[in-house]
Amino acid sequence: MVRVGGDAARRELRLIDKDAMREAVLNAIIHNDYINGSYPVFEIYDDRIEVLSTGGLPVGLTEDEFFKGRSHPRNRELMRIFSDMDLCEQLGSGMKKILKAYSKDIFDISEHFISVCFHYNEEAVKILDEQADGGVNGGVNGGVKTAEMQLTENATIVLHIVKQDGTLTQKQIAKQSTLSMRSVQRAIKELKDKKIMVREGSDKIGKYIILSS
Repeated sequence: MVRVGGDAARRELRLIDKDAMREAVLNAIIHNDYINGSYPVFEIYDDRIEVLSTGGLPVGLTEDEFFKGRSHPRNRELMRIFSDMDLCEQLGSGMKKILKAYSKDIFDISEHFISVCFHYNEEAVKILDEQADGGVNGGVNGGVKTAEMQLTENATIVLHIVKQDGTLTQKQIAKQSTLSMRSVQRAIKELKDKKIMVREGSDKIGKYIILSS
């Protein structure tokens, strides 16, 4: 948490929304598929926190129903225990809390995994950087960072692959990187938005051009 301003007009900035993170962690633990010995994974990076659970969506639950907060517990006993400990909210309310603070884009849902990526609040990160560098140095150092240093991990992976062969399709990039198609599409959008890469030509015979990195 970062405090901004004096006592009279102080506001607090958090790197991530704590309520949304809490619900994502609880969901990962309660709805993870433990049959094959796989456990939820919580990874902390310089720019984000990722919550990964295995098993994908429960059988019979669509992605639309998932985002509407429809409950289909994979581990009912675990859910009962968490409910007895007053750690579980009313059914469906957890997803509402997450989507109140973030868009659906933080989710990456595939057949076997559900990943939730919480990127840090950029304003809070900037303030922390300036405080760490004594204020003045933080502002200077922040201006000289290259675009590539500020890329997400997936965008960095895609950029490396495209540098080797710009004629690859999104499907081929996904196969080489082992990322899902949705993750590849997000990474490509990020690279385009940051004017690091553009697409020339059609989807079938075109290619990606690296502008800067």
